[in-house]
Amino acid sequence: MKMYYVQDKANIGHVCGIQSLLPNSARSSKHRGRVAYIKEIPIVRYCRKKRQPIHAESLDVSEARHTIQSRLSNSLLSIRNAAFAATLGLTLVAGHAQAADFLKTGICLFGNCKVELAKCLADGQCRENLICLQNCNGREDESQCQIRCGDLYAGKVVEEFNKCAITKHNCVAARVDVNKYPEPPPEALVNSFDINQFTGQWNITAGQNDLFDAFDCQKHYFRVSEPGVLYADINWRVQKNNGDFLERSAVQTFKQNEERPGYLRNDGNDFLNYTDDWYILGWKPDAYAVIYYKGNNDAWKGYGGATVYTRAESLPEEYVPEITDALKKVGLEWMDFKLVNNACPPHPEEGLVSNIVGGLKDINPEVEKPQESPVQVGQGPKYSYMESTDKANQKLPTPEQGGQEGSLTNIAP
Repeated sequence: MKMYYVQDKANIGHVCGIQSLLPNSARSSKHRGRVAYIKEIPIVRYCRKKRQPIHAESLDVSEARHTIQSRLSNSLLSIRNAAFAATLGLTLVAGHAQAADFLKTGICLFGNCKVELAKCLADGQCRENLICLQNCNGREDESQCQIRCGDLYAGKVVEEFNKCAITKHNCVAARVDVNKYPEPPPEALVNSFDINQFTGQWNITAGQNDLFDAFDCQKHYFRVSEPGVLYADINWRVQKNNGDFLERSAVQTFKQNEERPGYLRNDGNDFLNYTDDWYILGWKPDAYAVIYYKGNNDAWKGYGGATVYTRAESLPEEYVPEITDALKKVGLEWMDFKLVNNACPPHPEEGLVSNIVGGLKDINPEVEKPQESPVQVGQGPKYSYMESTDKANQKLPTPEQGGQEGSLTNIAP
């Protein structure tokens, strides 16, 4: 074990507590204190009190290794929520694990993903994603919070880190929901579905799963470039706490089953090896489509939900009775759906955007202003969701209006 010292005139070899990991390129003379390399990853101990007379002391490398591994394990257990949210982040709904699992995960990460970890810690989005995930630990809404982190912090470096930790080396065990979203019986699907009539712009106007289905501004564009294959350009917005939003997009490909036209599959995806199955429960050409979906990826086996697509940007009330009947075929209730806001207003004026970036009261723990440019995230569900915008109360159509009553307040659980 080699020990390296970074010294200045005031502080020589002072050890004040582990703060972070830094890649080689990030180490400079401004980091005062003793630096130890564990498997080529430096652990930096910073001095909190400057210009205080101190003396050199020994560094317990074994203790440092265990501390860092435990902290990173906590973050990685959250990563399976964010991996397809962060895309979609990917975004990973983790349960609590035993201490042995923490250590096992940390050892796996240090042994197999050192380069990806170093890149993550040097990248603003990836680093903030890890910090955000750590802030979710122990919360009552921990899973929702973790998915929210994936919504806010996405990018290529995040994807590379998740791919190494989850897909390549299985440092984090996947969440498995066996029968939460079971495969529908064949008779629940429509008998015919012409994908050539499902081209152009369609809008998700209602969704069942709060985590994935109820983002704002879900305007999707479909095309058919070859027989039996439906291409989707998917767009949505992630609302921030300060009143602004992030643009997100993805491209997906669905292949129609020749024997069951109401069944389409999206598979063969590299990132997280995700597969989504679409089941068309109801369909009225050029009007609406009721889609029940279920999927699997390396982080989560058995996620799912349901959405209503319409040509109109808001759900026409006259379709509600037909949609309700279609949902009953798979045991879903219309009253459990949330309406989607597709008004798509522009970014607020700079002076109107509040600077709330930490210690927030609502679901998401933003710790830094997320990147503003669109990020393509295509893994897992086409939209991971945990929204926290203050909307005026909306109501689903009542029975008298042709539906069942259900409120839409904040959309967030």
